Amino acid sequence: MCPPLHLCHSHLLINRYISKHSDIATGGRIQRADISIVLLLQYCQYHQAQQLSDFFLHFISTNYGPMKQREDFQELTKANLSYVDE
Repeated sequence: MCPPLHLCHSHLLINRYISKHSDIATGGRIQRADISIVLLLQYCQYHQAQQLSDFFLHFISTNYGPMKQREDFQELTKANLSYVDE
């Protein structure tokens, strides 16, 4: 059974907002960004927000060098670390 259309639309808007906001907040200075992408990833995984979790895993993977230099990188779970190390 599909959820009501307005809930799907709201979910998509929330996904878009969070992904865009995190992208802007890091803006070319990932190592010194004020937000923790790892914490956002963990939050999304806890709440089973799969699309956002996938986005943050992709973001960490494609920005591996700068992300690895952040203190919060060590907080990745084994499964997440295995994914971004691939």
